[in-house]
Amino acid sequence: SLHRVFRRSWVSLVASSELDAAAVRATGQWVRHFEERSVGSDGAEPVALRLQEAADKAERRIREAGNAHRVWPLVRRCRDLIDTLVASSPASPVYSAHGDLHPQNIFVSAPEHRVCVIDFQQSSSRFVGYDALSFELSVLLGYGPLRIGRARLRRLLSAFWTGYGRKPDVDPLVYSGLRAHLVLRMLAYLSSNARSAGWLRRLAFRADLQTIHEWFDAERAPTSDISPECLY
Repeated sequence: SLHRVFRRSWVSLVASSELDAAAVRATGQWVRHFEERSVGSDGAEPVALRLQEAADKAERRIREAGNAHRVWPLVRRCRDLIDTLVASSPASPVYSAHGDLHPQNIFVSAPEHRVCVIDFQQSSSRFVGYDALSFELSVLLGYGPLRIGRARLRRLLSAFWTGYGRKPDVDPLVYSGLRAHLVLRMLAYLSSNARSAGWLRRLAFRADLQTIHEWFDAERAPTSDISPECLY
């Protein structure tokens, strides 16, 4: 029961003091098992079209926020990738994804490092690798090298992918399309927040844009080996 579950010592992963390698590795294991439980339950084409619809929505939000001139080259790169994905419609496995996986939605018990994930409101069929890549990007934006140091950030991401067990084993075009979709989604979110924010938040917006650019440009082959040196 929920009562028995929450009698454990659950701690939000977002607490910086608890963002340790063991907890992040356990999160990677949870994502892998969550994927495997429902992989192959839907077709690829509807998911690709859904990514295109989401890209249209994100592009409208970016235009409305008035920050399009700062991000437009990256927006166009992402749109081109997603449109190519829809046009070619490569066969690729999908699963029932969480859809919004970031540290605020993850709790880890101590000392067993059991994982409890909340907020499944955006759950839907997605290409394999969606939640894993979403988590990686959220950690980079929320716990960048300026906050916790580049070496620790590298160890955390290495621990996550070690727990996940592999890079997303999907078609390279699908892999690129997933990254493009996540970039557009994050750009829309950040642009909307920065529109009415003060100078400090606008400064942070520029730093976040740089992080997103680096993440998108550092694309790695989906089946490559994991090594701490290849991470940020």
